Amino acid sequence: MTGRLVRLLAAAVVVAVVAQVLLQSVFATVRHPVALGVANTTGDAELVRSWHRRLLAQGTLEEMVATELVDLLWIAALAAVAVLATALAARLLAPHDPWGASVLRRSAPWTALAPGLDLLENALSLAMLADPLGFPAWLAAAHASVSRAKLAAVVAVAVGVPAFALARRVLVVPAGGSPRGSAAQLPAGRTGGQPEYARYEGCPPARPARSWIHRYPRRTSGGNH
Repeated sequence: MTGRLVRLLAAAVVVAVVAQVLLQSVFATVRHPVALGVANTTGDAELVRSWHRRLLAQGTLEEMVATELVDLLWIAALAAVAVLATALAARLLAPHDPWGASVLRRSAPWTALAPGLDLLENALSLAMLADPLGFPAWLAAAHASVSRAKLAAVVAVAVGVPAFALARRVLVVPAGGSPRGSAAQLPAGRTGGQPEYARYEGCPPARPARSWIHRYPRRTSGGNH
């Protein structure tokens, strides 16, 4: 199962890289006045319309539409990478920390939130491009807000999932190897040499060792020879 997850994740990463390269290549043909990230986070409707006006003059508005469509491939690949990476982290953590692995498994679908916001951002952008000079101002504001929320979600997933998995791995399994609180880590008891883990695990008390005096009692005078 782990090997299958690794192969799927590797394939998703390759598709994501190809999609991003293709996306940037298509956007380069647009000759947009600003970078794609700046265009996505700008909520000033008049400024966005001025950019559209320039694209119309250049005859590259259709390339901008193509950019938004190619972005759909990037969105799908990004969602796959996020979900598969979280599932793989849960799988690797499970033998050491079942609770932490369960948290990661339950949160895996939520890691697709960022790609979902990216999809909504694309829909708003295409709506503006459908009426490049007459779209309502609220569309530009909504587009910029969704774009910022998407970036925040990307950072939260990219930092949060590895940080949680690493923290649980370090806290639950120290560098020595055995889980904290396991029998191998607990000290011996104070009475009778009984190990602490024996009492924790319901084992009977350890029988004290008998010395040679008990095994061979001293003979007294008058005894049989």
